Amino acid sequence: MTLAHIVDDMVNEVRSLTDEYNAAQLDDATDILPSLNRAQEKAVKILSRVYPDPILNYADMLNLSTREVSIHEDVMEDKIIRMEWISPSASPTIPKECQRVSIRLLSQHEEGDYTIPRPDVYAIYGRKIRFNGTPNGSNTLRIWYVRDVERLVKSWGRVTDIDTALQTLYIGEVNSDFDPLSGVTQGDWNRCINVIDGQTGELKGSFEVNSWNGTDTVVIRTAGLSRGTILNRTIGTTLSGLNIEADDYICAITGSCVQYFSDAFHAFCIQYTTAELKRKLGYAYDVDQQLVTEFETELRKTYMGRQPSMRITQNNPNWLKGSRRRFYRGFKY
Repeated sequence: MTLAHIVDDMVNEVRSLTDEYNAAQLDDATDILPSLNRAQEKAVKILSRVYPDPILNYADMLNLSTREVSIHEDVMEDKIIRMEWISPSASPTIPKECQRVSIRLLSQHEEGDYTIPRPDVYAIYGRKIRFNGTPNGSNTLRIWYVRDVERLVKSWGRVTDIDTALQTLYIGEVNSDFDPLSGVTQGDWNRCINVIDGQTGELKGSFEVNSWNGTDTVVIRTAGLSRGTILNRTIGTTLSGLNIEADDYICAITGSCVQYFSDAFHAFCIQYTTAELKRKLGYAYDVDQQLVTEFETELRKTYMGRQPSMRITQNNPNWLKGSRRRFYRGFKY
């Protein structure tokens, strides 16, 4: 089936399943969208435990020369999967893993005040990463982590055409709420938009609106931006090279109007929201709650049907091959 589940459609599905007496009982902004986001938050937490691959990301830190670094703000619940050092001068560039230990063990392997090429271990406290030694800046630190998924917001319009030479987006199905130049709401966020892939829900770019003709034409600002970054997103100055195409969507810079990883999340989020809102309205919701449990069970099986990633590790020295007997007991710490 098509993956184009925009949030507007999800809101309509919830209204249909809730059987409200009239449209005034539930408000999109204050009732349905917050509930959908709570459902998505729970779905992402479940996915991060059983099959985190779709929401993995990495960040490189170049010329690192400090013993402590801050955890990136888009790391979900501080879930760091792996950290590795990469030497740009080595050929081939084989990453060397930096193992995580507790603070107690970290103190047992301190390297003192000397700088070292690549610390062996690290520990986390608060939102800080601390190494057992100070890196000398000769290696790149790559951090693999589970990222946050964009919160759900309603769409502002669908892209029907794009002109990269004029930095112009042509929009159809325009939401009546979209009017970026009439006033400023939420600070200066009102002038900025996200462009979202209409099939996958991935963010293709964030831009500031330079002009809007009120019907179907958006020209982005290429110079003199109000702010270079908003909500940790870099505001782009060109539409070129981003693979933006017809049937993508624009929405508020605060989120995404197309649900990411929709096949796994969609049914669970709809049913979770329906049960929650029925409880709010005082309806019987026990059957809906049972359906939520069934969809949650299915969500926990997301990893099934994919190539397995588990491997048998031969750490027993009695089974190691070779003429010499090697007593290897795993990681030395």
